[in-house]
Amino acid sequence: IQPSSQLSTIYPQSRKNPEYFPDFLRSIMVGLNFREILTNPLIKRDDAALFSDQLVAVLNPISEGLEVLRPGLLPGFLKVISHNIRHGNRDLKFFEVARAFSMLPGSEGDTNSPLDAYSEKEYLLLAMTGSRFPRIWNQSPEKADFYDVMGAVEMLLEKLNLLDKSVVNIYNEKTVSIALELTERGKSCSYRAGVVKQVEKDLLGKFDIGQEVFIAELDAAVLERCFNPEVTYEPPSRFPVVQRDLSLVLPQNVTVQSLVEVVRSSDALIRDVCVFDLFERPEAEGGERSVALSLEIADHTGTLQDERISDILSKAGSNAVSKLGAVIRQV
Repeated sequence: IQPSSQLSTIYPQSRKNPEYFPDFLRSIMVGLNFREILTNPLIKRDDAALFSDQLVAVLNPISEGLEVLRPGLLPGFLKVISHNIRHGNRDLKFFEVARAFSMLPGSEGDTNSPLDAYSEKEYLLLAMTGSRFPRIWNQSPEKADFYDVMGAVEMLLEKLNLLDKSVVNIYNEKTVSIALELTERGKSCSYRAGVVKQVEKDLLGKFDIGQEVFIAELDAAVLERCFNPEVTYEPPSRFPVVQRDLSLVLPQNVTVQSLVEVVRSSDALIRDVCVFDLFERPEAEGGERSVALSLEIADHTGTLQDERISDILSKAGSNAVSKLGAVIRQV
């Protein structure tokens, strides 16, 4: 036995937080009152064909109903929802973290590296249907809607410190996409994180579902890549926080999100920007939108003077005019 003086010193190393990111996602979703489900990655070919034509077939399926690997998590989800509704469970909040598989286009004849012909991705899928809250005597039932799922996604992104980096692109009133914009090595990068949408009625009918279903499908790899566990805390300001309003008129092709970003980046003392009023004119009248913003301004080094506050507001308004073509409303 060697004496302790000759043993090498090993210092404990910090662990990656979280050690296994999918489990971290699961813990967040459980905290948001969603129930986890587990679905079979092998599904019917007819069900898979509803979602993709680049299917990964099993060479020797064990049964007729387990012929291909799932191209996404939604086929199994809809079967679980349909099963629960038939058994009287109509108010559901489910999630699953699992992998989906697909054949890459134009790769069927590649025999040199057969694995390169396939794509395997991990997704987080969450769904809501039925009532928003459990039935209770002193509250009337309310149906879950698109914004309940969107709110759950925003809470998830907030837990991952990604909410301020997210950008929402609206396709229509039932579908939005979510992108994460980061700065890596001095360059701006955008990653497609997923979609939030209402499932089409035709698709629900094929699974014998007669009520609305709202889902969010997020790319777990993108969330893990963008997740930053380092959180910086700062004490409350010892000096007063100032709130000022800014009203602008936006062209139809400019998003409110881009306006908020331009205003927030106008000065380092602008801590937060939120929209508290929005009015849209019909397209026949020009299609312009009137947006009212509330700016939170604070300086940790001293009390803000009126002249400095006016300069910040003027700079924010000038940036919106020059970069977005906005018009400042004179109140």
